[in-house]
Amino acid sequence: MHLTRRMERGWLVRCECPGQTEFRVRRLGIAVECPRCGRTALAPDLVTEYWTRSASRKASAARAALLAG
Repeated sequence: MHLTRRMERGWLVRCECPGQTEFRVRRLGIAVECPRCGRTALAPDLVTEYWTRSASRKASAARAALLAG
């Protein structure tokens, strides 16, 4: 399970359950539960992974621009 993106009114979460369920969570509490399969994940872990992935993408884009420039 991971956060896909931040939306104006919450977060878009994707679960790896069959069918790749994507659902919106208005506010992150202590844990997030998939409405389809019941799988849970801790919100702090999801947010940490989201920002780490986001920073990594930004660094890769900056590196590519530097190399192309």
